[in-house]
Amino acid sequence: MEGSGHPSGSEHHEGMLPVVESVDVSKRDDVHLLHGGAVGLAGVLFLCVTGAAPISAMLFNTPL
Repeated sequence: MEGSGHPSGSEHHEGMLPVVESVDVSKRDDVHLLHGGAVGLAGVLFLCVTGAAPISAMLFNTPL
């Protein structure tokens, strides 16, 4: 479909998701990198673990 607004140029059918051939975005200009001082992978993992601790404490502390 020429000029349909889809970046891949593939057809879009109602109720179907577009197929992604590659997830490598290193060569794209419209995707920006993380800013200096942004939360990286270690920070995200730390936040997930610290957020899961109270949830698991309540889950395993509740009687059936």
